[in-house]
Amino acid sequence: MKVLIVGSGGREHAIAWSVAKSPKVDKIYCAPGNAGIAEYAECADIGAMEFEKLAAFAKEKEIDLTIVGMDDPLVGGIVDVFEAEGLRVFGPRKNAAILEGSKALSKVSTSDDLVVPIDKIAVCLNHLMEVSKQFDFECMCLAHAGDGNLHFNCLKMDMTDEEWEKQLAEFHKICYAYVYSLGGRLSGEHGIGAKKIDALAAYCDPVEMSIMKTIKRAMDPNNILNPGKLIRA
Repeated sequence: MKVLIVGSGGREHAIAWSVAKSPKVDKIYCAPGNAGIAEYAECADIGAMEFEKLAAFAKEKEIDLTIVGMDDPLVGGIVDVFEAEGLRVFGPRKNAAILEGSKALSKVSTSDDLVVPIDKIAVCLNHLMEVSKQFDFECMCLAHAGDGNLHFNCLKMDMTDEEWEKQLAEFHKICYAYVYSLGGRLSGEHGIGAKKIDALAAYCDPVEMSIMKTIKRAMDPNNILNPGKLIRA
């Protein structure tokens, strides 16, 4: 199959690197791409916001799948344009991608990153988005297609502070347990930090925790670096 990647940064580089490993992929294009991406893909001199040109290029090259890495084209509606032309594209439509470009839809929002094996992205998305319907907040998930990192963005909307905190905690509890059941972890990008330290202790394998504590003691015996941000000293 032929794949087109839209973007020119490190995220798109990672996507190109990952896609290039698939035996199902015969040819990769990237628009506009960069010198590093050129190692894996043929770069096309088309801007990421030139939707009509990109769609025409995808038709000309008979692209089987387009992957949009950059936020701006997603917020601008590139997926809508491609779908209108009957082209297969991976990414949220404009009405959903606006959550990545603006948080004005809600007075309060929270973003949580979880990571699962790449072949579990679809099943994880479908399951947890279905679970989110049990709660009163609005939920949207954005994914790093190249590495399995999922960002669950929850919007408080008109919920009371008490209900917001209670329901968010319940949702996180379900999410964390499910992600671990798929062979995933609590963070793939932003680290554990104080917010997830208790969840790490609750869901992480005891042997894995013991190894991390041993490394922490060996590398930071005086507990100077990020005290209390990864494991309890």
